[in-house]
Amino acid sequence: MTLHLTLNQQVAVSILYILAIITGTFRTFYRWYISRFWWEDVWATFALLLDIICFANVWIPQPRDVSAPDALLDGAVASHWMEAIALTSGLWAARMSMISAIIRITSHRVRFRHSAYATAVAFGIMWIALLIQKLYICAARSCLMNQHVATSQLVTDVISDVLLMALPLLFLRGVNIEHNQRVLLVSSFASSICITIISIVHSIFLFLPSCTATSIILAHVKTALALIICNLLVIVTFAYRLCRRNDLDLHNMPTKSDGAQFTSVFIGNGD
Repeated sequence: MTLHLTLNQQVAVSILYILAIITGTFRTFYRWYISRFWWEDVWATFALLLDIICFANVWIPQPRDVSAPDALLDGAVASHWMEAIALTSGLWAARMSMISAIIRITSHRVRFRHSAYATAVAFGIMWIALLIQKLYICAARSCLMNQHVATSQLVTDVISDVLLMALPLLFLRGVNIEHNQRVLLVSSFASSICITIISIVHSIFLFLPSCTATSIILAHVKTALALIICNLLVIVTFAYRLCRRNDLDLHNMPTKSDGAQFTSVFIGNGD
């Protein structure tokens, strides 16, 4: 029997995906419009496309038993494979977008930039490893994830989210910006802790003897939320620019040794 979501569950997950898609679409067109479309935006756009696939996958009909028509059974198998790939890749593409933003804003501080590059490589390795593991599970157990997947996801999620929070915090210690701007930027990056919390709960459900609808819902929530969070910094800086008529230019932040007080920030490519 194939596990399926109820209509209410599909609607609830879809609402979050719609919000993620709206923020992702806004980011893509806004960054393109202002001619500041950088690698972080490429990754965010890729994550957006994967979230659209996940959103569509939520509404693919799932057979309730093996007596269903062959076409429906084949479609369910294909959707499970697509879901395993898109959910994982959507989450990690969003993380790659965030680490790419960190790489850019640390361009004038070599030590931090090298750390950010190393983190990006680690993200890529963890992404590929998880994909291989999930594809193997799909081939061997019809995409019914087990405790090994739960452990892998929990470890990689905690490591990646801690790094995404720690690197900006360490970097911002060395620059002069106003307190309210610092709070905005730190909050944007630190919000990735939400993904860790969901991942912990998700892993608990995966440790259960049988897969439940809740575990599927949490997987979708985690991927959709990751896209929203990776778009958050662009949206926050856009709102700041709109309300304060000022820019937040992270690319040209002075260090504390410069002795200057920084008053504007914009997530741009330095042009």
